[in-house]
Amino acid sequence: MLKIFEPTSPIVVVDVNTQKKLNRWNFTAGIVHAAMAASILCVRLFHGVPYVLKFEVMWSSIEPDALPDFLVSHQCPWNHTSNQPAVGAFHHSDIFDWFRCHREQGSSTSDVVQDDVRARLYTLQPQARGVELPVWLLLFLFELLTTTMHMGLRWPLRRRYFYFLARRMQPFRWVEYSLTSSIMLWCLMSLSRITEVYLLTSMFFLSVFLELCGGLTFEVLTFVLQRVFRTRSRQQSDEYHLVNALRWTLYALSWAAFLLSFIAIWDAFLTIIGPYFEVNNADLWSQLFLFVGIANGLLLLAYSSFPVLHAIQVTYPHRYVDVELGYIVASLVSKCVLTLTIFVAAVQRHD
Repeated sequence: MLKIFEPTSPIVVVDVNTQKKLNRWNFTAGIVHAAMAASILCVRLFHGVPYVLKFEVMWSSIEPDALPDFLVSHQCPWNHTSNQPAVGAFHHSDIFDWFRCHREQGSSTSDVVQDDVRARLYTLQPQARGVELPVWLLLFLFELLTTTMHMGLRWPLRRRYFYFLARRMQPFRWVEYSLTSSIMLWCLMSLSRITEVYLLTSMFFLSVFLELCGGLTFEVLTFVLQRVFRTRSRQQSDEYHLVNALRWTLYALSWAAFLLSFIAIWDAFLTIIGPYFEVNNADLWSQLFLFVGIANGLLLLAYSSFPVLHAIQVTYPHRYVDVELGYIVASLVSKCVLTLTIFVAAVQRHD
C-alpha cells in the first residue's frame, strides 16, 4: 500500500483493494487482447482478410512538353489557328501583363489564363506511393501492443504504474494510446477509402499529439502546478498562469484534433461510399460496405467515452484512480468492437 499524504498534496492513496482490482482488470484485458490477436492470425491464415491501407499521392506533375505552346511562350497575342505568335506579338517579361494579354484576347478557355488563382499545371489523379499495409497486420500489431502494455502493468511495470497513479499520472496509458489509437484510426480510414499519403501521415501524428500532449503532458503540467506552485502567492505568479494556460491550450487542441479525425472519416465515408447505398442495386453494395458504417458508428460511440472519462478526471481529480478502471474497460470495448467488426466482415466474404 502506498503512503497516504495530506489532502493538499498532489499525491493520493492507491489502497490495496484498488491495486488488486486494477491488477485483475489489466490481466483480464491482456488475455482478451491476446485472444483477439490469435483470432486475427487464424482468420488471416485460414480465410484471408482482403482489406488493405493504400498510400497514394493525389497530384502529379504534367510533362512540360504536354502543355499548349501558348503557355510556354513569352509571346502574346497568340494565333491559335496556326499555333504561332500573332503578327505583332509582344515579348512579355511580366507575368501579369502576359495574363492580361491572353485574357483580353479571349481566345482561350484555359484556367491558367482565365484565373491564375486556380491555375493548375498538374493533374489530380491518385498514384501509388510506397507499400500497401494489410489491415489484418495493423490490427494484429495493435492488439499485440495492447496485450504487452496490460501484461506489463500487471507485472514488471506494476510498482511504477501505481507510483504514477498516486500522482494522478498514467504515462503508460498515454504512450500506448498514442500508438494503438493511431493504428485504429488508420484502420478506419482504410475502410472509408482514405488513401492520400500526406493526410494519413498527418492524421497519425495528430493522434499521437492528442494522446501525448492533451493527455500525458496535461497531467505532467498539472502535477508541476500542484507541486511547484503550492502557496497562494506563487499561484499568482506569471509563471503559474503561463503553465496553466499552456496545459489548457493543449487540452482544447487535443480534443479538437479528436473531433477532426472523426469528421474526416465520416466525410470520406459519406462522400466515397455513401452513393453506393443510393443506386438501384444498393442491396448488393450494402453487403460489401454496410459494415464500414457500422464500424464507424460503433467506434465513434465507444471512443466518445474517452473525452468523458478525461473530463471526469480533470473535473474531479480525487477520482483519478477510480476512473483508471473506466479507461481499461473503454479501451477493451472500443478495440474489440473494431477487431470483431472487421473479423465478421472478413469471414462473411466468399470472393
